[in-house]
Amino acid sequence: KFIPDWYSAEELRKGDVILYPVPKGVKRLKSIEFDADKLKYDFKSKALPRQIEVNNGFCRMVGYYLSEGYVITDKCKGTIGFVFNSKEKSYIEDVLKLMQKIFGIKPAGLIYNRRATGVNIPFYSARLARFFQKHFGNGAANKHVPHWMMELPLEQQRALLSGLWRGDGYIDLKRQRAKYVTISKQLAYQLRLLLLRQKIISN
Repeated sequence: KFIPDWYSAEELRKGDVILYPVPKGVKRLKSIEFDADKLKYDFKSKALPRQIEVNNGFCRMVGYYLSEGYVITDKCKGTIGFVFNSKEKSYIEDVLKLMQKIFGIKPAGLIYNRRATGVNIPFYSARLARFFQKHFGNGAANKHVPHWMMELPLEQQRALLSGLWRGDGYIDLKRQRAKYVTISKQLAYQLRLLLLRQKIISN
């Protein structure tokens, strides 16, 4: 029996219901351009694809980067890497396969910490590092989802959410709760919208 209408903030009262907009637009993308140019004095960078197919694998790869990835950028030197718990073998294997399939590169090796509880997976590619920094941010507080991914079909956004959750999320089956942790305000708000598009209400 509620009737939607516009009210100013001072008119709101306890018990009122506020409607929250859910973006429903969908824009399908077959591919995106790899727009990290090779620098003039860069003679060592490995060849990378000019176009990147936007599919479930790529979207999951982006989710891994947003939650567990990092980049180090320099003029002709650069690294993109991922840090996982050493027990997360299936996720580590997934990242290795996706990086090989999408970009055709292999890691410099698997670097374990002293207690062998964590593993760092660095890929040496200055151009790829700049590409990820440009589109998805660098540093935990600056990570974000580019606008064009916010409008992808729901199936591809589910793949993105899968990669995100495998990194910084967890599921509590006993309490029937799923949680995600980030210090990026922009990513937190974007995550809420992505979940609402899947008809999942979060707080």
